[in-house]
Amino acid sequence: MSKIIIKSIINRGIAIAFSLILLPLWLIVIICLKISEPNASVFYNHIRYGKHKKPFVMYKFRTMRTGVPPKRNQNNPFLHIDQDNRVTKLGKILRKYSIDETLQLINIIKGDMIFIGPRPCIEADIPFLPPERFTVMPGFTGTVRRWQKKQPDLQSIYRQEQTFITNYGWKIKLRVLIDGIKLLWHNK
Repeated sequence: MSKIIIKSIINRGIAIAFSLILLPLWLIVIICLKISEPNASVFYNHIRYGKHKKPFVMYKFRTMRTGVPPKRNQNNPFLHIDQDNRVTKLGKILRKYSIDETLQLINIIKGDMIFIGPRPCIEADIPFLPPERFTVMPGFTGTVRRWQKKQPDLQSIYRQEQTFITNYGWKIKLRVLIDGIKLLWHNK
């Protein structure tokens, strides 16, 4: 068996295990979302682009009021505006603990994503990104330090992703994971 197939099986196996562990939490979130807004969808499914610019549906729990597209930071089109008043009360909790993102384990199981890699982008972001970014699988947790209180600028995002792609392998993935955990722990 090739290394790629083995890595894919391992990624999917770990994602299945985490999904089973999180299933009770997911059911509670679904019930709470339905109670809070009975007529709204529980899920936010959006087209994203991954390796070789292949489109796929990325899954998340809905954290914003429905019917209003996300606003973007004028200085950085990759970032959303902080303190967006469209985020629901329950959505703030889901975002604070990144629970809304956990449904992306399904994307890993489907083979659209892996655990650590550049975050999948929307179609409008593609022209701003280097082509090398699309040579690796997108990740559940990204190379860009999104948990920092100060949002990174475009040059910082570009440098972080270039470093990741240039040094692609288990060592940099481990460093990204450790940095992400440290930042999450520090900011909670």
